[in-house]
Amino acid sequence: MHERKPVARVIADPETSDVVRARLERVDEILRYADRSLGLPVDGQYRTYVDVERPYVAWNVFAAPEFSTQPVRWCYPVIGCAAYRGYFHSGNAAHVALRLSANGFDTAVIGAIAYSTLGWFEDPVMSTFMTWDTPAIAALLFHELAHAKVFLRGDTPFNESFATFVEREGLREWLHDEPSLLARYERAWLEVDRFRAFVIAWRSRFDRLYATSMQPFAGRFLKSELFDAMRDCFAEHRRLMGDDRFQHYFDGAMNNASFLGLSTYNEWVPAFAGLFEESARDWTTFYEAVTHLASVDEGARQVRLNALVDEQHIAQRADDEGTDEVQCRTLLHHPGEREAPAAEHDDIRRGADGEHEGAARAHRSRHHHQARIDRCTQRGGCQDGHQ
Repeated sequence: MHERKPVARVIADPETSDVVRARLERVDEILRYADRSLGLPVDGQYRTYVDVERPYVAWNVFAAPEFSTQPVRWCYPVIGCAAYRGYFHSGNAAHVALRLSANGFDTAVIGAIAYSTLGWFEDPVMSTFMTWDTPAIAALLFHELAHAKVFLRGDTPFNESFATFVEREGLREWLHDEPSLLARYERAWLEVDRFRAFVIAWRSRFDRLYATSMQPFAGRFLKSELFDAMRDCFAEHRRLMGDDRFQHYFDGAMNNASFLGLSTYNEWVPAFAGLFEESARDWTTFYEAVTHLASVDEGARQVRLNALVDEQHIAQRADDEGTDEVQCRTLLHHPGEREAPAAEHDDIRRGADGEHEGAARAHRSRHHHQARIDRCTQRGGCQDGHQ
């Protein structure tokens, strides 16, 4: 914050790169639009610039128990509890993640491009997103400004989903006269939504697995098997989700904390889209509805959000070619989902063009291992070193 410089001075500085100057020259236009058309609080915000001299301004630590997808929560003054803890130095974040891992938690460290101080301070434009194109910068500023408009203490999914919706809808309106450019962003959002639905669906499968009573060694085995199945399913449907766009989620070791970042930021986006439609697409009415929703008790809020999601799903099902196609056998190994219908078995073995033979071998192998796990679980442990 002490390194901030007025945007006008940075633009005038001959040492400023052409890329940074070109982006900064559009910031005032973006802020005026956010103020006049979206009703966002822009007074004093993003009028300064700072080069943080690193790719991320902060690193967020996510953590979850070994057999749960529910996040560890940290609590703070003013903002309440959050599903992550942020650090300005990557080494500090890595140290905390390592300590949590040593205590049996699954962890993930995710870099943050920007953050909002919720209007308490005058946030600067940062070097971390100056290589982005102008619409992407506009979307990010809409997102961060939305946090200062409505913020619910202690409810990270609500806050982040609300800001993500404002980011998207604000950019839709801002790019109204540039349909080809808007179409590119619409495709990107559709890919994100498909991947979000994919992640949330698999998260629910892990929840069902963890709800099953079993020995810890069996739980670890089945957890690993289910992550392998999730990875295989993504590989099968990656075209629908932007090919390599989300591959980094699967390149390293996966764990329960891997679910938290995406679901935290996108879980209720469809609900806010539905609320915007109910508000006749009027921003003032919409913000009033969101503020009211934030004021009710948590149980009533969850019921309302779920109802809005269901309404949006029904409304969009006919013309959404995406999420319903991203389906694979879950390969869950617990009562109620262990055996697939014969037709499913035949389809997996056969495949339309033979490309699923590898999946068929993996499927047969998993059934073999599951029979063994069942025997181990029944007698309380395995004796041959395969725990």
